[in-house]
Amino acid sequence: MAQGISIKAISSLVPERMPVASVARLEAADASRRRKSGLEYVYRGIMKQYRQPLESGEEVVLAGWAEAASVLGIDEIPIEGQNTLSEMAVLVSRTICDPDRPFSTIIFCHQINDEEFTVSAACRLQCEVSPKAFAFAVSQQQGASAMTAMMLAQSLLEHEPETDNVLVVSADKWFSPFSRRVGAWSIQGDAAAAISLSRSGGGHRFLGAGCRSTQPLEPEDAAVDPDASSDTLAVALALTMQEVASDAGIAISEIDGIFLSAMNPQILRAVESRIGRKLSGSGTRAYLGCSDPIVLLEDAVREGKPGDLMLVAAAGQSGHAGCLLVERGEAA
Repeated sequence: MAQGISIKAISSLVPERMPVASVARLEAADASRRRKSGLEYVYRGIMKQYRQPLESGEEVVLAGWAEAASVLGIDEIPIEGQNTLSEMAVLVSRTICDPDRPFSTIIFCHQINDEEFTVSAACRLQCEVSPKAFAFAVSQQQGASAMTAMMLAQSLLEHEPETDNVLVVSADKWFSPFSRRVGAWSIQGDAAAAISLSRSGGGHRFLGAGCRSTQPLEPEDAAVDPDASSDTLAVALALTMQEVASDAGIAISEIDGIFLSAMNPQILRAVESRIGRKLSGSGTRAYLGCSDPIVLLEDAVREGKPGDLMLVAAAGQSGHAGCLLVERGEAA
């Protein structure tokens, strides 16, 4: 259990939403007319789950989008049109910064980068948000990245005397050649979020976080046997939830609200079956990747009341599953 760690502030930046049909048409047209660059072949070789829309005709792409939107119940997708990924991260971080109390550590979470690899968002955050901070990144775990970052923040605050406060920042912005649609498994949206943790009192009480990994999921596997694919992550999520709650001396039944990132409705149903209770909410919206659990926590804190126990969980197609447990403080 986390000892004396507080969440001081939470903030998110979710762009305006665009209708799914409009996004599908843009992606289909882009895939049909664009010549592939050398870098694109590298991307597609490494991340094969995003190949199919780029290798299909426009009609096939549109049909795939229609099927995914119907299965997932998604009508709109948050799309960031102006800012780069690192700009989104800086903007959301500045909303919770205190110039008189700079951060000791900055942990940046991301799945994808729309800028040159030599441009590090973590370094930009260090330069523009807290110049003396130690900054590094956690990536490729999608929603579970935030949980891994929170575990690292907890360890730093508990064992490093010079670490007084930690800023966890997440941002994802999807761009060509990546498709926002992963089969009928999930549809990705853009977002950024930030959360600050401190050793001092006040704020919301951080009770712990956990993360575990299982076998990475392929869209092809989900298409063949979606229930089995969902159950793989559901088992990992349920075990992590129970472990984090147990470490804090709390039973799952005692938690006031359990929130799970809206990656896939089949996962939501499978988790409910595993933990034996209904989830408090997740909504039918595009999956916001690394930012999804922080956005969920911000909404839960806003709508909850002091003393509420809130558990937020998330998973990634990479096979990572994690959760965090918070006791809501007096101020929202």
